[in-house]
Amino acid sequence: MAGGSLKQAAESARSKASEVMSVARADGVAVAHDLLHTPWVRAALPFVNGGISGMVATTVIQPVDMIKVRIQLAGEGTSGGPRTSPISVARQIVASGKVLDLYTGLSAGLLRQAVYTTARLGFFDTFMGSLTTRAKRQGRDIGFSDRATAGLAAGGLAAMLGNPADLALIRMQSDGLKPLAERKNYKSVIDALSSIAKSEGVGALWAGAAPTVVRAMALNFGQLAFFSEAKVQLKKNTDLSTRVQTLSASAIAGFFASFFSLPFDFVKTRLQKQHKGPDGRLPYKGMVDCFTKVARQEGILRFYRGFGTYYVRIAPHARANGNENNEEPDIYEQMLADAGVFAPDRSSQERPLKRKRPGSQQLQEPLSDGLNRQTETDARVDTQESDEEGEDIEFQDVVLPLPTVQTLELESDEEDEEDEDVQFEDVDLTAPLPDTNTTAARSNELELNLTAHQSAASPKQSGPRRKAISKEERERRVDIHRAHVLCLLSHVARRNHWCNDERVQESLRPHLTEKTIDYLNPGLHLPQFGQAESLKNGLRQAADVWKAKFQITERGLRRALWAEDADQLQDYEPADDLDSCLDRRDFREAARKLQGSRDVGAQLYCALLRGVGVRARLVCSLQPLSFRSGAPTLPKIKAIKLSPKKMKNKRTEEALAQYEALAATAGATSESVGGSSTRRRLGHPNAMAYNFQPRHAAPKAQRTFSAPIRIRESAHPVYWVEVLDTGHQKWQPADPVVTHTFWKPKAFEPPVTDKENCLSYVVAFEADGAAKDVTRRYARAYTAKTRRLRIETPLDDGGQWWRQALKPFRRRHPTNLDQIEDNELTGMEEREPMPRNVQDFKDHPVFALERHMRRHEVLAPEAKPSGTVGAGSRGPLEKIYRRKDIRTARSVNKWYRMGREVKPNEIPAKWLPKKAHPRGSRLDDKDEADMDGDAGTPIYTIEQTKLYEPPPVRNGRVPKNKFGNIDAYVPSMIPRGAVHIVHEHAARAAFIVGVDYAPALTGFQFRGRQGTAVLSGIVVAEEFKAAIRSVIDGLTDVAQEMEDEAKKVAALKMWRRLLMGLRIRERIWSGVDDAERAEAEMEAELANAESDVTDEFNMVDDDADDDDDEGGGFVIE
Repeated sequence: MAGGSLKQAAESARSKASEVMSVARADGVAVAHDLLHTPWVRAALPFVNGGISGMVATTVIQPVDMIKVRIQLAGEGTSGGPRTSPISVARQIVASGKVLDLYTGLSAGLLRQAVYTTARLGFFDTFMGSLTTRAKRQGRDIGFSDRATAGLAAGGLAAMLGNPADLALIRMQSDGLKPLAERKNYKSVIDALSSIAKSEGVGALWAGAAPTVVRAMALNFGQLAFFSEAKVQLKKNTDLSTRVQTLSASAIAGFFASFFSLPFDFVKTRLQKQHKGPDGRLPYKGMVDCFTKVARQEGILRFYRGFGTYYVRIAPHARANGNENNEEPDIYEQMLADAGVFAPDRSSQERPLKRKRPGSQQLQEPLSDGLNRQTETDARVDTQESDEEGEDIEFQDVVLPLPTVQTLELESDEEDEEDEDVQFEDVDLTAPLPDTNTTAARSNELELNLTAHQSAASPKQSGPRRKAISKEERERRVDIHRAHVLCLLSHVARRNHWCNDERVQESLRPHLTEKTIDYLNPGLHLPQFGQAESLKNGLRQAADVWKAKFQITERGLRRALWAEDADQLQDYEPADDLDSCLDRRDFREAARKLQGSRDVGAQLYCALLRGVGVRARLVCSLQPLSFRSGAPTLPKIKAIKLSPKKMKNKRTEEALAQYEALAATAGATSESVGGSSTRRRLGHPNAMAYNFQPRHAAPKAQRTFSAPIRIRESAHPVYWVEVLDTGHQKWQPADPVVTHTFWKPKAFEPPVTDKENCLSYVVAFEADGAAKDVTRRYARAYTAKTRRLRIETPLDDGGQWWRQALKPFRRRHPTNLDQIEDNELTGMEEREPMPRNVQDFKDHPVFALERHMRRHEVLAPEAKPSGTVGAGSRGPLEKIYRRKDIRTARSVNKWYRMGREVKPNEIPAKWLPKKAHPRGSRLDDKDEADMDGDAGTPIYTIEQTKLYEPPPVRNGRVPKNKFGNIDAYVPSMIPRGAVHIVHEHAARAAFIVGVDYAPALTGFQFRGRQGTAVLSGIVVAEEFKAAIRSVIDGLTDVAQEMEDEAKKVAALKMWRRLLMGLRIRERIWSGVDDAERAEAEMEAELANAESDVTDEFNMVDDDADDDDDEGGGFVIE
């Protein structure tokens, strides 16, 4: 029985072996692929790759290392020493021997790299795994300090193991410096190690181990830590290509590695080269003694002798360890990937909006092993087929399983965030309130009026109410506001350019005396106070001259207002006295006549100051259309109601005017018919004999002078001037046209009730065209009030836009004066006091009230009030908190969609009240109860959460949810051992390969309250990434070929149609002579040509009799 069993087992083993060999012979590439993808080979490949790369780098830089050692050993024990250079050392080595002497000790260098690099990577792998586990327990990612610690420890331990090989390398390279009688003439590294062990003992193989370990730690610290950090910083702050970033990071890492490790390398070389003297003592007792003696005898800089050569030696190692993808070293990237630290995927970085709701679908069954084997067998292609047979292969469409569609509805905390973004505006009540004081007439019947009771119980609405503004309307207003701001900036830039016109300055300069010009340009010998006072005196004198000579005759720029409806704009007409200065010619004419709008007056005043040498800036308060709700609108034209007395007087005047018109008409008629009708009406018999001369009343005396034009405008200017106080290096405002003030910046801000002027953007333009936002200088409450009127709040995300808008007007290199002004404006903003109005605390960047906190915001436990404020004289006092003490809280589901989960046993920071759904929920009662509960929705702060750690991939199986998908809202939600592949053919490729995969759910797309899942790519086990990428490339090539083939077929069809048409045409004209054919072709061209005016005229002229038949285009009855 035993013999039969053994025989059967042997036959079974023989058959299986033959099957394996046949498969290997049939498909050797597949067997090699499977062998390379076994776990132990995949684990060993990075170490083998690292060791081979280190050995290759050593082979390349061995001559440089030889030169470096000779430079370090030159001039030992002397302060000056010989001035050696790499070229002189190389020339000396070549002259004394052969060129191959530069490769002395190559075998020792290769052995050192084989031991040192492999051990370093192994230790680094172990340490990184431990540090990654600890970082995950602490809820954070691997950082710079962790990588540096792992690099230091791994380099130190590996250097200890590789010290014998390093010692042999130094002895072999320094052997040529000894006299011929004392040279050892080592044949190889084995000969060197055995000789040293025999003559000096085994312990001598670790001579200089301490500086070797320290050097390796410093070297690894520079290479590993600074390479990663430099790569991250270059990728974040530069736009260089990936290859250039990698080369730059390698250069930076090599520099720091050389800087930190060269002193220890110098000491290591000295210690490993030293021999006992005649007295039996070594020159150096240890690392510290070597440092002390070299520093005392040879100087500190001797440690960095040969830095360039050493850097050239280190740089190839830093570059050779990089992979071909220009990323971090292969092994370290693999280690980081195994630890769960993945590079962010650009396509899935957008934060998802909604998460799935639980459903009732069961877990999708994974692919069976039989299907996998069948797919593998079908996917194999016989490599012995010829190219002609390969071109005839037809691909069959593979039907993929459709992913399950997930849906969800908006949750209560998400609805709150959207509702809080709605803006409101104040409107007047148009409908009168019902009189609730009137009582119903008494009757014998009892009446129950619930509506009247409800209206009586409700409080009276005595003030304005708020009307919601839609999100679309707000976005439209913001776009219009931005466009208006850009137009106004261009307008001010053009006016500022006109102020530099030489003809304008020449016509204005004679209005100032030489004394005033001297005041405006104080000498540098005066003190700061004297320069400021001289400038003030000159500005006052110039302002007096300007006030006396310049005449305001037109209306300047005013605040733009919205119309309440389109009908209000139909009858709108601009005023007749608007500013007529539209081009440079008008500006020059205004400078000659000294009249125009007050805006032109300020601009000409700026040109006057620049013309006499004063550094002046043209300042404008932009007046764009407001984008906020509640902004003032155009006034309505109201119908004038007259009193009864005025109506009676008006009717009397109309009757008298009508009577006078009739009398004048009748008098003219009678005079023309019967002579003087006036004499006839006198009634005297001889009245016709008298000749009456009518007497006219004397005209009233009229004034000979014209009254000044009165223009109603805002009491605060839109344009003014800033002059540079050179003594104090500060810009000071000056307005000689409207406010007649100097050095008073707070006098330029108009009140809130001013409908003609609003201070929101104040921009100052210098003579060279540079512009600066100086709003903070003139606004009393910039943070509390003015900031709301600008596009730079977090809600509008306009800070970046406003900086981009001013970028064309910004200097490339700020001057010292610009920096002084920036510090001044920043200090003004920081010194702004706490608001005194409750409404100003809303969205304040520094302070906040509890009443203005959103529903998903809570106070930090350690928050302390900074003060109190009262809502009116009788309102209770409310505590004021710092904005930094407010935390954002979210529900469990929302934290999950951000890649975090709530820690166990955490108490909710707040409970959001449950909202009623009148239409009913589409979820069952159980799911609704699990999510919200009767008490509402609990929300938590970020301190109460930790990073979500998904289940890892096991046996190539990707964990899925009940819908058969995997939640991948953020990159950190990708399981360990998996990879996210984003491609339209990714699912098809995984199905063809026959591996387990899961569609990646990256977010939801909403239409109303209903959201549909957005699937982007797939998630598969990491070991299948290369195979799926290869299949994706093949599918892409096939799709491109099919597209090219379709285009080719379409082009051939069009050519076939053209050729057939030409053949038919040739067959038709085959029996026609050339003259008749040419005439027919001409008629065909005229018939198909487009008609013009001449053709229409000819048609009308030729068909003139058509009017008789058809009535000129009308039907004749």
